[in-house]
Amino acid sequence: MAVKRVYVHRSRYDELVDALTSALDTHCVGAGTDPASTMGPLNSAAQRDTVTAMLAEAADAGAEVRERGTLAPGAATSAGHFLRPALVLDPDPRLRIVTEQQFGPALPILPFDDVDSVVDRVNNDSPSPKRTPSRRTDRNGECGCTPPALSGRGTAALRPYVRATDPARFERTGSSRTPAVCHTNGTDTAL
Repeated sequence: MAVKRVYVHRSRYDELVDALTSALDTHCVGAGTDPASTMGPLNSAAQRDTVTAMLAEAADAGAEVRERGTLAPGAATSAGHFLRPALVLDPDPRLRIVTEQQFGPALPILPFDDVDSVVDRVNNDSPSPKRTPSRRTDRNGECGCTPPALSGRGTAALRPYVRATDPARFERTGSSRTPAVCHTNGTDTAL
């Protein structure tokens, strides 16, 4: 689960949540040497504890946290740092699960009603060292992602991204923004 967070139009929210729930139900979390495992451990106990704390904070704030998948036999009692994948449904956007990198199998899903307000919220979210240095915007409730661009130092950085199925709609809502990529009707165009 490498996606940081998902913004989805409320009209497609249930559909996306159901699809992700079904997909995560098939995962088995365990050692990488176990052929039945589809997801391995986190890199450290501290990182597992950080993600667990983020999930608890979201649940305490009223978000629904759906832990999915299964732990491989013996995983819970092993020395591995295993954590079942979780969906965090409609969390407060000020929670750490949304504002910080979780580096673990936890995905916040945030519904929106108005495209302009969610684009403004995402594009005006100034990054800090603990925040995602990119802004990906899903313009029509569709899943979209930005291919990483190499920075020249061997690290990958995501470029800002706007996805729209109607170029005129992008012009109306996106002309004051400067995304590096505009996705319209199946084509990525560098801006």
